[in-house]
Amino acid sequence: MSDLREQIKGRVDQLQEDALRLLQEMIRINSENPPGNTLELADFLGGRLKEWGMLVDILHPPEAFLQTLGHPGPRPSVLARLKGSGFPTLILNAHLDTVPVGDRSLWQEDPFSGKIVDGRICGRGAMDSKGRIAAYVTAMRAIKELVPDFRGNIILAATADEEIGGEAGTGYLIKEGILKGDYCIAEGMSDYLYHAYNGTVQWEVTTRGKACHAMAPEEGVNAIYKMVPLIAAIEKYHQRLSRRSCSVKGIQHPTCALGTIHGGTKTNVIPDRCVVTLDRRVTPDEKLDNVRKELHQLLEKTFPRTYEVREMVTADAYKTDPKSNLVKLVNENVKEVTGKKLVVKGMRGATDARFFANILGIPTVNFGPGRHGEGHGHAPNEKLRISDLVMAAKVCALTALDLANVR
Repeated sequence: MSDLREQIKGRVDQLQEDALRLLQEMIRINSENPPGNTLELADFLGGRLKEWGMLVDILHPPEAFLQTLGHPGPRPSVLARLKGSGFPTLILNAHLDTVPVGDRSLWQEDPFSGKIVDGRICGRGAMDSKGRIAAYVTAMRAIKELVPDFRGNIILAATADEEIGGEAGTGYLIKEGILKGDYCIAEGMSDYLYHAYNGTVQWEVTTRGKACHAMAPEEGVNAIYKMVPLIAAIEKYHQRLSRRSCSVKGIQHPTCALGTIHGGTKTNVIPDRCVVTLDRRVTPDEKLDNVRKELHQLLEKTFPRTYEVREMVTADAYKTDPKSNLVKLVNENVKEVTGKKLVVKGMRGATDARFFANILGIPTVNFGPGRHGEGHGHAPNEKLRISDLVMAAKVCALTALDLANVR
C-alpha cells in the first residue's frame, strides 16, 4: 500500500473536526423542502469552499423555469471544482434541501442544533444529506492538500430540490450542459453499495362534487364518497404489484400507495372537492410510460371520466452495471478502510443518481455516510455516526485517486 494512500487517510482523520463543524453549521441552516429555499445554505457552503481553495459557482435556475415547475425560488445549487491536469472527472453529488422537521415534540434533540450525542451528530439533514456533503468536501480537501499535481478532476455538486424530484437542481444543471463528468458517486449509505433504484410517479387525483348543507345531503354530491372506490382500488392494485418480481437484487417488486387525502371545508357542509396523492414506485425493469398508462386505466375503471389528475413528480429508475469499474473500486476501498466489502444491490428509494446515469450516461453508484434503521432519514431524531462520515470521506478520496491512476 502506497505512502500516499496512508497519508490521505491520515489527513481525513485530521480534518474530522473541520468536517463536524461544517456539518453542524449546515444543520443549523433551515433548508426544508417545502418551501425549498436553499439560498442561505448555498451562500454559506460556497463561502466555506472558497476559503478552502475550491473553484465555486452558485447557480440559480431562472425564475421563469422555476415557475414552469411550480416551485418558487430561490433554489440555488453549489458546484465546487478541484481542477487537476486532465481526465477523468469524478462528480460527488448530494443535496442541500431536506424534508420538513415535522412534529418537533417527537425529537429528542433540537432538529436544528447539530448536537453531538454518543458519537453521532443529531438534526435534520445530518444524514440526508448534509452529512454526505461534509464527507465529500473532506475527501476533496485531503486530495487538494496532499496531491498538488492531481491528474483528475473532482466536482462537488451540492444541489437543490432532490427531495421533490431534483428537476430544479441536478436536473437543471445536467440538462443545461452545466454539469458534466465521467463518473458519479451520489448520496448513499455506508452499510450497502447501491447500483440501481426505483423510479417514481406521484399523482394528485381530484374528485368533484356539489356542496350543500349537511342537514340535506341528498341535495348535494359528496366528493369524498366519490373518492372511496379509488382508495380501495389502490390497495388492491398494490397487492397485485407485490406479486410481480424485479430482476435487480434488493428491489423485490413495484409498489403503489396513497399518501394524503384532503376534502371538505366544514363538518356541516357536504364537500364539493376531495384530493388524494398517490406514489407509484417504478422498478428498473419497468417503463415510465407503461406505468402511466396502467394508472390511467385503473382510474378509468374506478370512476370513468369523473376525475382530474396532476402529475407532481416523475422520476425514472436507474441501473449501473454492478460489475462496473466504479462499483468495484468503491467497494475495494471500503474494504481497505473497514476490512470488509459491502453488499452491492438496488434500493427502493430514489436519489438524483438517475440524471447522471440516464442523461449523462456515466457509471454511477450510491455511497455515503449513514445506516439503515439508525439514521432516521425522513423521520424524527435523524442522526449520523461520526465514524461513518470519516469512513465515507476516506473511501471517496481513495476512489478519486484510483480513477485518476494516482499511486
